[in-house]
Amino acid sequence: MHHKNSILSQSYIMTHFKTIIAFCLVILSGVVTAQETVTISGKVVEEQSLDALPYSSVSLIHKKDSTLSYGNLTNEVGEFSFTVQKGIYSLVVQSIDFKDFKATVQANENKNIGNLKLQLAVASEQLKDVVVTVEKPIYKFELDKKTYDVTQDLNAKGGSLADVLQNVPSVQVDVDGTVSLRGSSNVRFLIDGKPSSMLGISSSADALKQFSADQIERIEVITNPSSRYDAEGTSGILNIILKKNRKKGFNGSVETVVGHKPNYGLNTSLNWKKETYGWFINTGYMYGEPSGKSTISTRSFDAVVDSMSYQTGKRLRINKNFNFNTGFNLDLDEKNSLLTTISYRKSNAENINRIFYTDYDRNDLLFEESYREELGDEDDQTIQGNINFDHNFNDKGKKLMLSFNSQFSKEDGVSNINEVLTYSANSALTSAFDRTFSDEKQNRHIAKIDYVNPFKEGANFELGAQYAFTDNQNDFSVQSYDGTNWVNNVGFTDDTRYKEHIAAAYVQYGNKWNKFSYQAGLRTENSNIEVASAASNVTIKKDYLDFFPSLYLNYNFTEKNQLQLNFSRRINRPGGRFLIPFMTFSDDRNTFRGNPNLDPSYTISSELAYNIKLGKLSLTPTVFHRYTDGSWAIFVSQETITIGTESKVIYVASPQNINKNINYGLELGYMYNPYKWWRMFGEFNVFGYKQEGSYNGINQDGEGTSFSGRLSMTFKLPKGFDMQVQSNVNGPQDSNQNYRPMTYGVNFAVSKDVFKNATLTFNVNDVFNSRRRLVETTGLTFFRDMDMQMRERQINLSFTYRFNQEKKEQQRRNREEGGGQEQEMIF
Repeated sequence: MHHKNSILSQSYIMTHFKTIIAFCLVILSGVVTAQETVTISGKVVEEQSLDALPYSSVSLIHKKDSTLSYGNLTNEVGEFSFTVQKGIYSLVVQSIDFKDFKATVQANENKNIGNLKLQLAVASEQLKDVVVTVEKPIYKFELDKKTYDVTQDLNAKGGSLADVLQNVPSVQVDVDGTVSLRGSSNVRFLIDGKPSSMLGISSSADALKQFSADQIERIEVITNPSSRYDAEGTSGILNIILKKNRKKGFNGSVETVVGHKPNYGLNTSLNWKKETYGWFINTGYMYGEPSGKSTISTRSFDAVVDSMSYQTGKRLRINKNFNFNTGFNLDLDEKNSLLTTISYRKSNAENINRIFYTDYDRNDLLFEESYREELGDEDDQTIQGNINFDHNFNDKGKKLMLSFNSQFSKEDGVSNINEVLTYSANSALTSAFDRTFSDEKQNRHIAKIDYVNPFKEGANFELGAQYAFTDNQNDFSVQSYDGTNWVNNVGFTDDTRYKEHIAAAYVQYGNKWNKFSYQAGLRTENSNIEVASAASNVTIKKDYLDFFPSLYLNYNFTEKNQLQLNFSRRINRPGGRFLIPFMTFSDDRNTFRGNPNLDPSYTISSELAYNIKLGKLSLTPTVFHRYTDGSWAIFVSQETITIGTESKVIYVASPQNINKNINYGLELGYMYNPYKWWRMFGEFNVFGYKQEGSYNGINQDGEGTSFSGRLSMTFKLPKGFDMQVQSNVNGPQDSNQNYRPMTYGVNFAVSKDVFKNATLTFNVNDVFNSRRRLVETTGLTFFRDMDMQMRERQINLSFTYRFNQEKKEQQRRNREEGGGQEQEMIF
């Protein structure tokens, strides 16, 4: 059954959705297609592989009347369609990384001009003593997403996925690894378009730090996904695209890295492609010793107790990570193709955590001193397989896609904890020994079917269904040594089981009239969730059916100016970590406990964006608004528990449903190339937030504004050097119990091509050692000030060698054929 907030949220969106549809119909009813028009359609593909090139720019310019110009982007499968007046047109196709395609089109009748084959641009070549360079943009705006090219990020060399995300548009990364989009942390991660356990089971923060950036090709930021995507993730989707070379023949690269702290790695990428089949492999090993530190001061006050506690912590984590990804594709015939991939990740982490406590009584006199040392070992393994089958019908673009994905993950951990009381004003000195055991397993299976049918008139119809099953088992226990035996600590021991069945279906339809296009969709998902706790002998079941509409409206004023308006409804389901009701134990004074009664929250999201190009400057201002019903907030409470024979005051953080949350703001993305040797891109985000609700009878209403920004600049220096400087800043935030001051960080990198096919890169991550988590928390009976740094400044030196990436003879032939010049081709 739905809770009340869910019903209100559905009513709210459906009312506004009907209004929007009615408004669009009024607009569309006034669109009159000029007489003597014809439809011109086709598909943009890569010349050698014939792979589709989605979101390529296609323009038709009338040769006699330049005012009759038409422009748009290709759809997800590389297809385009125009309704134009009869006449003769110049056709221009442009796509990032490819040479421009130009031809002449005689628009005298409806026609499909078939595949337009684009040639790959040469990244750097020498011809007759003249060096020609084609720059790939690191940051790209597309129809329904923003794309960040990781291969162009010099600061990503030798780093992790968490390092890369700090520079991705619209994304913020806290020092503890928490990722948010425009101030909201409910982000959905995908790998190659699919959910993946490669990014962890219950928490992705550690997995992001273990996933090598050298295996990533690009990251797609989808802030308002359509009905085609899973409805999970109220703030949006981050799609991690792994490297897959599509050039024919045998080619690849090898990359090594050494760093201070220390940091070592080796990554290999190989590709072998023939006419009808291909194979790729991407594997890497990373070793690192990131260190961090923290300070926490807590003031407790009530009628009985008034005390001050200080704690300082040092953390060393020794990581050993191995990643393997391989795939094989086969064209069975002209209509049918098969792709299989297998991914494997294995990591081991040794944790050394030391915390020193100093406690004062109400008269500010030293009361106790103690320290806590934890030595832990973690082993994580994940293997997943995926198989895709595509069938192309006789009609151009009509396609049926089937896929099945299975994932198996296991995370084990053992920790030995020693806590020693070194000074006490009122009691004898003592020592306590504890040990923890964790065993977490997850199985996930996803079956999906999609059907796409683009009509000749420019319309596009999509239909699909998906079934996903997740089974997560978490066995956690703590044992205390009583001087003779190890005794289970009941308060910190539980075996929980989380099962999730989600059945989904969606339908989408889109069409276009001249410069106006739209896409409307509806997705339905039935969620069946069960959480069972062995310690409490309680099983909680939840079953709910939801509908998630989406609507996209686009208007192209010119080829360089585009207006976009979109709406969607999404869901945030609590995962295992937020539902499992046991407490962490690495710091027994500040812990986290899940809430098995946590309900999902629902978000209505809308965006209005405008893309404009003014010479060397590109701007994309975006106004966004998110209304969330039943939103979550993390509350900290003061509790007294018994550990062995000792009573302790602890601070427990736990998620709770509050009434509603509203986020809104303005995001300005920009790219500017003032000179050939200087490129820059960045964004500035000003956002507001308003919360209404209460918890335990305490009013939690609050509102405020904040900001974030980033700037990345790349310089072409003399002697073949490249330099890159990246900076970001997150403004202060004040919400619930917590206040966070402003934080900032700066990265620096310089690289140089050597030995013709190799590159040497030096980078410094967090130049000023300033990326920290600062939080001030206020409760009814306490005030806590926290300063945490999960990783200190990192310095890396990497060497990349490429082989068979581009043959010199092919480079010369490409230039002599005049890539980008008008073809002797008339359609």
